Amino acid sequence: MLKRLVREMSTVVPRTSDLKEREALERASKLGNGKNMFFDLYFQICNAEKLEEDARFEVIISYYFFGEGLEKHLVQYKHLEEHEARKKINNEVKDQLPKETSKAAIPHH
Repeated sequence: MLKRLVREMSTVVPRTSDLKEREALERASKLGNGKNMFFDLYFQICNAEKLEEDARFEVIISYYFFGEGLEKHLVQYKHLEEHEARKKINNEVKDQLPKETSKAAIPHH
């Protein structure tokens, strides 16, 4: 299910209305002469929202690949009981991350 979600998100096409609004804002911004303070601020907000959307997508993809890496690594320990294998993997992950990383920040699988 997660793979399907990631696949769908990676093929999501922006809505036509969003693209048209963005293009219109960019055109208007180029024509502006600096007197449109609120327009410029709105344009900055739109750009920031786009960056935030892109960042959220990157986070989801990164978590997916992190989980996929854990699953592949788990196969190496299939001779152990699952809880023992997971404990070994968690220790390996913890050893590779900065010491300041909190337990809550480490994705568990």
